[in-house]
Amino acid sequence: MIVAFALLLICGCSRSYRNVASYSAVGYPEQKYEGATTNPVNYDSQGEMFIEHETSPEFPGGPAAMLSYIHDNMNYPQSAYEQDIEGRVVLKFLVRQTGEVDSVKIIKGKDPALDAEAIRLVSGFPRFMPATFDLVPVDRWLTLPIRFNKADYDERHLNM
Repeated sequence: MIVAFALLLICGCSRSYRNVASYSAVGYPEQKYEGATTNPVNYDSQGEMFIEHETSPEFPGGPAAMLSYIHDNMNYPQSAYEQDIEGRVVLKFLVRQTGEVDSVKIIKGKDPALDAEAIRLVSGFPRFMPATFDLVPVDRWLTLPIRFNKADYDERHLNM
């Protein structure tokens, strides 16, 4: 009984979702998407190598580049600006296997003008590095809040 319990404990604690292996040993080719290289090999906190079986879509340059893109390309709608309408618009969009943004939808809107500007911003995103599952690109939904704040907008445009 103790042996069965120990075996169950060892099997239950194993990393069944991660394969401890060398990237080149399993024969997976490196995949390239518009200048970015995806390498599913990572190291855990003990320094062991493992392969991630699932990755999320990534904006070219990472999250900081996405924020920069949003701030650089945002045009505060004149009607919302004059009426002092501020707030957050939450969108969801599909990143296709090719990395293209598709099916942009408002989850929580604030004002029709702000909603339209948020849709325009997200629809104009450059191609993402797509999500993968077992190193195969897959479609994946993402949710993104975009904050409209007049003070931030004014500050950015004064510094231009």
